[in-house]
This record gives sequence, C-alpha cells and structure tokens, in this order.
Amino acid sequence: MTVKKNISFEGMPGAGKTSSFAYLATHLSKNWICLPEMNPTPTQIYCRRKSDLVYNYLWDKRLSTLTSYNKTFSILYDRSFFTNLAYFYSTNITIYNYTKDFFLKNKYLDYFDKIFVFITSPEKGLSRRFSNADNPSFPWNNKHFLLKMQHFYVNELPTITKSPIIYINTEKLDINSLLQYINSLFIKEGCILKKKILTSDVLSKIFHRASLKYNLGEPYTDIINANNIPIIYYRQHALLKMNLNNKKVSFFDNTSLKKILVSNFCT
Repeated sequence: MTVKKNISFEGMPGAGKTSSFAYLATHLSKNWICLPEMNPTPTQIYCRRKSDLVYNYLWDKRLSTLTSYNKTFSILYDRSFFTNLAYFYSTNITIYNYTKDFFLKNKYLDYFDKIFVFITSPEKGLSRRFSNADNPSFPWNNKHFLLKMQHFYVNELPTITKSPIIYINTEKLDINSLLQYINSLFIKEGCILKKKILTSDVLSKIFHRASLKYNLGEPYTDIINANNIPIIYYRQHALLKMNLNNKKVSFFDNTSLKKILVSNFCT
C-alpha cells in the first residue's frame, strides 16, 4: 500500500524552487497532486483592509479540505503557509506572531512529512531572476528583506515545526544539476518519475485564451495529464479543465481541489 505524503517546497526567490516543482509536476505519477502557489485568483474579491489575513483563511480551507477528503493522494506544494510566515517575519513581526499562533492553534505547523528549503544568497537569486527577465517588485528585490527571509528559513523555521527539513543549497548549481539532484531525491522517496505531457492544439488554444484574459503570463509547464485532468501551471496560478466537453477552464484553487478529492473519495 502506498503511503500518502505531504511535501512542501519552500525557500529563497531565485533558488530554483519553482523550476524544480515544474519538473516534478510533469513527471510524478498519478497518485500525486501538485498544488500551485496559494494566491487569491483574479476571479476572487477580498477586502483590501483584511488582505494580510486572506492567506490564513485560504490555507485553513485547503488543509481542512485535504484532511477531510484526501484518502489516496500524496501532495507536493509549491510553497506553503511557511512562505507567508517568512514574509511577515521579514516585514511585520506583529502579524508574524499572530499568523504563527493561528497555524499553531489549528495544529498545522507540523503538518508536512518533509519540507524542502531551497537556499541561495540574495545576490545570486536576484541575478538569476533578472537574467530570466523576471523583474521582482519591492520588497522581493530588497536585499535587507531577502536576508531576513533567509534568516527565517535557516534559523527560525526549525524552532516552530517538528517536520523534517531538507536544505538544498543551490548557490553553485546550474539548473540541470539541480533537477538531476531533485530527481534522485524523489526516487529515494519511492516515486516513479515519468513524463506525462498532453499534446492537444484545442486544449492549448483554450488555455492560452484564459491566460490572456487573466494576464497570467507565460506557462511554466506544458499541459499535464494529471489523473485524466488537463492542468497547466503559471507563475502564481494553475488552470485546469474538469469537463472536456466544454470550453470552460477553472483555476486550480481550493474549490477545484475539493471537487477532485470528493470525486476520488466517493469512488
């Protein structure tokens, strides 16, 4: 019997986390669900005044849904609520302490079976992002902010979670070496890695129109066949197509996740 796993990718901007996630999203077997970054979608409206608390609500909803309905899937997360904690640790210690207490109260701080933290210096991370024409906005381009974020991952994170943390220093790794290393780590986890790309001009056009409508930018992956559901990943979101008989696409958010899990739960 396959053991379910919850694995989160965390770490510094420009350290190769998203590239590693995209590689695994296109290769992990059908018993895995690869969840994109948690962000309010363009179709969701939240009160700006309460924006700092939105992620607490979204993460509570996601993890309670997984706890209630996930009976078979292993989950890979492209960042978790620890990223929000890292952000607040670096910008507002009052909100950090409130958010930490929120996740502690809901017993989520030890939720993950493993946390992979990708580490690189602020200078190296920014250099990589600029070379990829990815121009981060403030505070993500601020060295002081990035140093505090690094301090959170290296010094603070081990004090607030009992989950095993695996640090991956990518300072001197090129992308091919990093992906080979990630591949070997997940093979050791007992994963079967095989490319699962869907080739469809019709689907490509449908997803492309949606990406233009919502200004999602260029995709990070090809269209993936994830448990017979076409999914494509972008920088901050992912799109999927639950019904192949119409042209409607959905964001891969908590609502879509629940539909996938409930459908599997009832079979």
